[in-house]
Amino acid sequence: MDKITLLTHDYDNKLQNHVKYILNKYPVQLTFFDSINQIIKINNEINNQDKIFVEHTLKLFTDDKINNHDTTNNVSVEQLLVRLIPLINKETDLKILFLEQLADIYRFGSCSQGRCTRLIQLFFIDTEI
Repeated sequence: MDKITLLTHDYDNKLQNHVKYILNKYPVQLTFFDSINQIIKINNEINNQDKIFVEHTLKLFTDDKINNHDTTNNVSVEQLLVRLIPLINKETDLKILFLEQLADIYRFGSCSQGRCTRLIQLFFIDTEI
């Protein structure tokens, strides 16, 4: 990519290599619903001002599953969360950033691309993850 942008649709059709990397490198360790339960636990244990937005996003993930699949990058929320939660659980700072991203999904972009792009970026925050 030539530029970094905050607009999730700027990444449409541009994250396939990143998706392949994630799906190959990070094994599935939880079911989708176990992942949701872990997020609820994290949201309850971390003091943050976005709790209600995180809850709304989780409702979208579970009740609006048709929009969990990003067809432009060929990946779904379900594929990402089951790999991401074990990584997020390693560090409090990552949990806080993760909750912020979930809140932003509800506030700024709940389309399938917005959901997935915000999750994909969390895999690349720290190469030590």
